Amino acid sequence: MEVVKAAWLAPQPVSNPFRLLDQKFRMVATDLKRWSSSKVGSIRLQLAMAKEIILRFDEEQEKRQLQVWEQDMHSMLKVRVLGLASLSRTIARQRSRVTFLREGDANTRFFHLQACHRQRQNRIVSLSVQGTEVVSDNSMADALYDHYNSILGTDFVRSRRLDLAALGVRSVDARPLEVMFTEEEVTQVVKELPNDKAPGPDGLTGLFYKSAWEVIKPDIMNALHAFWSLDHRSFHAVNEAFMVLLKKKDHSNEICDYRPISLMHSFGMLITKCLANRLATVLGDLVRNNQSAFIKGRSIHDNVRDVQLTCKSLHKLKMTCVCSRWMWPKRLIRLHGFSFWRCYSIWALG
Repeated sequence: MEVVKAAWLAPQPVSNPFRLLDQKFRMVATDLKRWSSSKVGSIRLQLAMAKEIILRFDEEQEKRQLQVWEQDMHSMLKVRVLGLASLSRTIARQRSRVTFLREGDANTRFFHLQACHRQRQNRIVSLSVQGTEVVSDNSMADALYDHYNSILGTDFVRSRRLDLAALGVRSVDARPLEVMFTEEEVTQVVKELPNDKAPGPDGLTGLFYKSAWEVIKPDIMNALHAFWSLDHRSFHAVNEAFMVLLKKKDHSNEICDYRPISLMHSFGMLITKCLANRLATVLGDLVRNNQSAFIKGRSIHDNVRDVQLTCKSLHKLKMTCVCSRWMWPKRLIRLHGFSFWRCYSIWALG
């Protein structure tokens, strides 16, 4: 925390809140890496040295009785090995989402095999762009950037408009959603951030915000107030994201065969979480009860339970429920297998 405080409170020659926030994030990351290199060093090297000295002590102990200072060092090194092994597992767990490592597996060889396997499996060898096969990394990167840049944030004119009043959707008072962000509101959002979620370009997780909140709070609030006042100068500095492409099928060749996943800047995630929490207070009034997914206080499993109870009641009454042309006429949809899910999809659409 002393390193974070010294780097964050260092004077910066900028006044724009977003540019200032970006500079401070970079300074903190640089100083923390320097501190880790000088204070912690190479975990693998320290662990190997400690194990080697312990082995030498064990060999000497078989020949003679160790002196008092040798016994103390032997015990201290064993404790040191346990601490270094725990730190090594923590670093490996942060770098990987492998289930075995998350559960505490200390087999680093297994981790490297899994990491190399994922790298080989996820590598994009070539892309088909407008009928042309692109194989170089730079050309594929440019093609992907141009493709998604033409999709994200494109202006268009709506050809149709929905009359929400005619659909029975009542209007709500949106004025509370437009007030300035309060310190208590943002603090509560910071407390709810996940500790070890995959970080974006800044490399900072929710645990950093929770640990250093009292230090970084004034600058974060200034940037949030600038966002609220629509002062978006230099907002791009804290609005970057890493885009990861996931294959939709085994043989992916075109850009549309990949699903993009964005790892956002930590400040961007903080803004979206604040806005989402505000919208959640009125979302239940805007969305009808038949939409049960992604609404606080509702569960998508309610749909399945309703279908089960409906089918059970119809089966008890021996009534015809849903038929299709590929089914037998007047056959009741049974509550198992494919027929149940067919019934569920039709019921949900109805």
